[in-house]
Amino acid sequence: MAGALGKGAATGGYDMGLSDDGCVLRAAREMLLALGLLLAWGSGATAVENYSTATADAYVQARDWNRLLAYTRQWTQAEPQSAMAWYYFGNTLLNGFHQAAQAVAPLQRATTLKPDWADAWYFRGTAELLAGRYTEAGSSLERAIGLNSNDTHYYMALVKVYERGIGAHQQAAVAPVWLISS
Repeated sequence: MAGALGKGAATGGYDMGLSDDGCVLRAAREMLLALGLLLAWGSGATAVENYSTATADAYVQARDWNRLLAYTRQWTQAEPQSAMAWYYFGNTLLNGFHQAAQAVAPLQRATTLKPDWADAWYFRGTAELLAGRYTEAGSSLERAIGLNSNDTHYYMALVKVYERGIGAHQQAAVAPVWLISS
C-alpha cells in the first residue's frame, strides 16, 4: 500500500491529490470510506455486530465493488436472516458486476425473508429479466407493482419483460391484474 496516497513534501510525505481536479473528491471519498470502516470495525466490537447499510453505502459511493462483494458475503454469512444483507449482496452482483444470473438467488432470499419489500421484488425481477428468466421476472415485477403501484420503474421493467420474453399469445394469459382492471 506504500505509495497509495503518493509522496509530497507539502503534506508531510503524502500527496493528498490537490494537484489533480478529480483527485480531491476521490481522496475525500476514500477518507470517508476509511472513516466509516474504522467506525464500524474500530470500536472493539466484533464485525458481526457492525454490519450496516451505512458501510455498504460507503462502498457503493466509492464504487468499490470488490470490497462491497466481500463485505456483503461476510454480512450474509454473519446474519443469514437479514433481508438487507441478501438485498445488498444481490444488488452488488447485479449492478456492480453485471452478473444477473448469480444475483437472482440472493435477491430471492431477500424476498423470502421480507416478502412485503417492493424494491427487493423489483431488483429480483430485474435480475431475472436480464438472466432471461422472463416468466419469473414478470411474476416478480407484478409482485413489486402490487406492493407499490406508484413506482414507474416497476412498470417500465415489466414492459421490458413483455417486449423481450413473452410472446403475444402468452401476454393475455399473464396480463397483470392492474392492466385489466384499469
